[in-house]
Amino acid sequence: MGRHWREQPRQYDFSVPLPRPQVMRYVLLVLLALSALGTAPAPCYVPPEAGVRFLLHQRLWQLVLVALAIPLAFIAFWPSPVDKPVSGELAAVLTFLHRHGIPRWFNYGFVEASANIVLFIPVGFVAALAFSSKRWWQIGGFGMLVSGCIELGQLLFLHDRFASLSDIMTNTSGTVIGALLAAWATKKGGLPPFGSGPPRSARS
Repeated sequence: MGRHWREQPRQYDFSVPLPRPQVMRYVLLVLLALSALGTAPAPCYVPPEAGVRFLLHQRLWQLVLVALAIPLAFIAFWPSPVDKPVSGELAAVLTFLHRHGIPRWFNYGFVEASANIVLFIPVGFVAALAFSSKRWWQIGGFGMLVSGCIELGQLLFLHDRFASLSDIMTNTSGTVIGALLAAWATKKGGLPPFGSGPPRSARS
């Protein structure tokens, strides 16, 4: 979530950096996945199997979401970039890989963007199960709101952290991917799709 560490005074630059090309690739992949999901037929309700009934326990997943916020807050608001201790080693590994044929686009920015996506996949997965009446795009909006608050906090209060629009985009993409994975898991388990409920007879 932080930029590559460098020793320099904090500069309050309120300009918004443009998204990097690799970020746009991630966004494009997410949009293609959403398009495929939108054209798929809506699954019918099937009584859930006993092995996946825990996916229906919204209160449990809401507690998991609260617990998940604790490590996320530590990562987001740590005074220095979380990649600072390993930045030198990671740069050396990437240089080694580039010398042995790995494409140049697989660079520090790509690794950072991937980490931002992976970090928010659990957020989207758990939030989708905690609020199963919400659509995938509402869960994505929740992830965007959380990421926006994080970036704003870094900009205003953390001198060694760097707020970025691309971080919001990658975090939101991770949240949407997590929500889609939760939708896939519930569909495989025979549970009702997100944004709809089982028939009244199934609820009683």
